[in-house]
Amino acid sequence: MKKTVHEHEKDLIFSEPWQAELFALTVSLHEKGFFEWCDWTKTLGKNLKLDKGKGKDDLTRYFKNWLNALEETLLEKKVTNTKNIKIIAEAWRETISKTPHGKKVEISDAILKTIL
Repeated sequence: MKKTVHEHEKDLIFSEPWQAELFALTVSLHEKGFFEWCDWTKTLGKNLKLDKGKGKDDLTRYFKNWLNALEETLLEKKVTNTKNIKIIAEAWRETISKTPHGKKVEISDAILKTIL
């Protein structure tokens, strides 16, 4: 039996490429010892609980909470600071605006090295 579009959406793990990249980045930072997984999951759980009922429950909202939890964890562990988070956010915005539609968005290693 063929699945409907709605049924396929239930099977999605990521609805946009940035979500998969955020997932991979989080796992990589954990594996490199920047934070303990249990610390990050507690922060994610707190963020999801605070956000519950504030809008549509979808993958974009979930991964925005994921990003916020990662930022909070990295700040708490003093891996980075607010200034660097703002720099990378601006670098992403600038890179996205210059990347042709359909092409992979990548920030240069030089920018990444200045903030990590």
